[in-house]
Amino acid sequence: MIRLGDKFRLFQNNTKIYRKILDQYKNNIIGIDHIAFRSLYKNSNRFDNNFIIQKEEYNFQEYNVKANWYKNRDDNKLFNRIFNSYYLPDDWNRLSMIMSLENYNFGDLYTYSDYQHIHKENQYVAWTMIHRNSINHVALEVDNIEKLVEKMSKDGYTFNTSNNEILNVSSDKKLIQASTTSCQFKYYFKDGYHDVPYTFVEFVQRIDGREGFAESNANKIMHTTKK
Repeated sequence: MIRLGDKFRLFQNNTKIYRKILDQYKNNIIGIDHIAFRSLYKNSNRFDNNFIIQKEEYNFQEYNVKANWYKNRDDNKLFNRIFNSYYLPDDWNRLSMIMSLENYNFGDLYTYSDYQHIHKENQYVAWTMIHRNSINHVALEVDNIEKLVEKMSKDGYTFNTSNNEILNVSSDKKLIQASTTSCQFKYYFKDGYHDVPYTFVEFVQRIDGREGFAESNANKIMHTTKK
């Protein structure tokens, strides 16, 4: 069972960019929109009974990944939504191999070259094998995402783009999202320390109380840890 408060405090302590953005743009931020987790197989992340799984299921065929989202029973809580994705291995042998590595640090077994090979094949798997069940990213709700992105860009922040566009807009135009480029993390492999993608900050604007997520938007956000 994931203790969300503990995971979030650890994320805050380890993530300078998140703390910096919260402090620098606190007047533009409404609160936390959602917290995103990644996992290597279904049901490896379990959340307490305050979170109700929603019916929508999202598919990301490029990475063999599916996702669900969870809604908090209590709308007044700090954490209203969880976006939880998981890898679907091609075969049982691969799943067994992944599960057998759960109790080991990836870097104790593999070199940076091994990591690069896995990353080239599937960056989602590479990220998750290193960072395990830690928070992938936190999304902040804002009331004017276009204005905030413009302001942050002038302040020197860089954003993930898709077709040269920073803003990801759902088909109903009521969910707008953007994400900073991924910050790097020094990770120890068998052959020493190397930089790997860690986390980023996402921004979300919901119009007319729009709930849930949009698969096309989420797919673009997922690309953020490619670099």
